[in-house]
Amino acid sequence: MKRIRLILYVAIMVPAFAMLGAFATLDTGAHPLYGLIVGAGIGVFFGLLFGGAKRRWVDAIYGPEPEETQ
Repeated sequence: MKRIRLILYVAIMVPAFAMLGAFATLDTGAHPLYGLIVGAGIGVFFGLLFGGAKRRWVDAIYGPEPEETQ
């Protein structure tokens, strides 16, 4: 079930963010391919994050959770 969720999130997030990136470049005059590439990269990140990929690589970005003091 976890693999299906991961594949589903990545399959949805990558095209969605690639499309948003391409639309964002239309006003700037840059080539839409650049927006597609950047948006797809962001979509891969969020797809893996929300899809439930192993969280160890996310901990490297955000740091460990603070310990509760009593």
